[in-house]
Amino acid sequence: MHDENTVMVELDMLFPIKKYEEMRKEMDSMEKGDEQSGGRKKRKAIIPTAAYRWTNERIPYEVSGAFSELDWAPVISVVEMSKIEYG
Repeated sequence: MHDENTVMVELDMLFPIKKYEEMRKEMDSMEKGDEQSGGRKKRKAIIPTAAYRWTNERIPYEVSGAFSELDWAPVISVVEMSKIEYG
């Protein structure tokens, strides 16, 4: 849930403000290092940490009441197919 303690990044990712500031500092320092070395450093989107892993193999999500049954049909279909394919 988005609140005053979180930052939305790229329209779909929510981060605690402190974590976002840490990541932003790291990205800024990598960009400065790239300018000095004349090359591009390899980087990951986010630093691997258990805090960003889905627990119990469940993806947390919230859906507003703005979707009709017709809107939901493809979503439900994919979920059901994935249950068959992946257990």
